[in-house]
Amino acid sequence: PFPLLEVLEHNGLDDALWALECCEPIEERDRIARLFICDCAERVLHFFEEKFPDDKRPRQVIEVARRFAIGQATTEELRDARAAAWAVWEAAEEAEEAAWAAWEAAEEIVRAPWETAWITAGEAEEAEREWQKEQFRKYLKV
Repeated sequence: PFPLLEVLEHNGLDDALWALECCEPIEERDRIARLFICDCAERVLHFFEEKFPDDKRPRQVIEVARRFAIGQATTEELRDARAAAWAVWEAAEEAEEAAWAAWEAAEEIVRAPWETAWITAGEAEEAEREWQKEQFRKYLKV
C-alpha cells in the first residue's frame, strides 16, 4: 500500500489528498474523502444552524453521507440527501453567505468527495489546515 500517512506528514494535506486521488482504490478513496469532507462541513454547520435553527436538512445530509461512507446507507438514500441539499439551497437562496456555504458543503459531500476535500483543504487558513490535517490523519490510521 502507498504510505498516505507518510505523504501527509512530510508533504502536507494537499499532496496527501492528491495521492489519495491517484493511488487508493476508488472505494477507499471515496470513503476517506467523504468522511473527511463530512467533518469539514460539520465544522461550519453552526453558521447555517444559527441562521436557520429549525432546518435540520444540512445536518441530515451530512449524517447520510457519513453512513454511506461506512456502508450503512444506500445509493438511494444518498441521492435523496442530494435532493435535500438542493432544497436547502433553494430555501436559503437569498440568505446570508453562511447559508450558501452550508448548502455547498452538504451538496459537495454527495457529489465528488475527494475533489471537494482537495478544494476545501486548499482554501483553508493555516489553523484550519492544521485541524483538517488532524481529521484526515485519523482516516489514514484506520
